[in-house]
Amino acid sequence: MKNVYSRSFESAPPPRNIGYSRAFTLAENLITLGIIGIIAAMTLPTLISNHRTKVLQSQFKKAYSDLNNAAKLFEIQEEMTVYDYSYAYDCKYKCTGNIKPTQTFEKFLSYFSNKTVISEKTYNQGWKELGYEPTNLNSGTILDGKTTHPCDESGIMLETSGRVILFDNAVTDLNIKTGPKVCIDINGRKGPNKYGYDWFVFTFTSQGNVIPYTGSSLSGNSDIELPDKTEYCNKTSTLAQYTCSYFALLDISPDNTHNRYWGDFIK
Repeated sequence: MKNVYSRSFESAPPPRNIGYSRAFTLAENLITLGIIGIIAAMTLPTLISNHRTKVLQSQFKKAYSDLNNAAKLFEIQEEMTVYDYSYAYDCKYKCTGNIKPTQTFEKFLSYFSNKTVISEKTYNQGWKELGYEPTNLNSGTILDGKTTHPCDESGIMLETSGRVILFDNAVTDLNIKTGPKVCIDINGRKGPNKYGYDWFVFTFTSQGNVIPYTGSSLSGNSDIELPDKTEYCNKTSTLAQYTCSYFALLDISPDNTHNRYWGDFIK
């Protein structure tokens, strides 16, 4: 009788060489590298853009926080808000028209460290000394017949970090509960130097806070809310987009409330 066990062993296939693996050919390696290069070329611009947007959002939040902290410290040290100080020392309790916030501007800047006033001139002359002039969101020059900017009544302060701060008209009417407006360039000369991108507009309140400016007047102080805040935060207008700080703080796109400001509206 045949040994079934020996027969099984005889018919069994030879053991595989487990340690053996086929090497990739040069052509296969080149194809793989080419695919990786194509994927990198497609994704890197998006990754870079997302990173840049995150940096801008972080700079925006810090600028907003720093302005509020300076306003609170101002109120503690001066025993009055920036708003009240402007009315008392710039307006001197009785004034009309556009009054420069010179004394308030200088006093407020004393609560920032590492700063220099690079120009005591107003915007129409100060931009030349700063080295650039902010544009609207579509990169066009501000065109409204007068080259009006939201903050054009003070000198220009430059921090060593690069941020730029300007003020608008002094408080001249206590019936208006906000003022002066304050504009800040959150990343300085680095660019792109656009309203709503790295230039933002806020205002002081009579309560001592700093809030996004959404008043109805571009050139002056107003606490009458714009019925449509997208009027001054869109990519088609030739005017300075001063209400974008409102959308940037909420992180809501003015184009679509289901989208984000940082990443969708600003990329």
